[in-house]
Amino acid sequence: MPARFVILHHTGYGCEHWDLMIEHNDALLTWQLLTEPTGPASLPISASRLDDHRMHYLEYEGPVSQDRGTVRR
Repeated sequence: MPARFVILHHTGYGCEHWDLMIEHNDALLTWQLLTEPTGPASLPISASRLDDHRMHYLEYEGPVSQDRGTVRR
């Protein structure tokens, strides 16, 4: 089965950004994107590797714990 992925738009805490999360085993490998991932796939986007996230975030939208903003898919 192909790996699933999600892009979450994170607002309300620090700088606005997008998190790209790709399923790998029992976790989501995660990268932070400071530029909205739109446009042709051939355009490069800078990404910073973050700690892995729980699988829960594949389907989650709403507030982030400890008042760290809100995410939407």
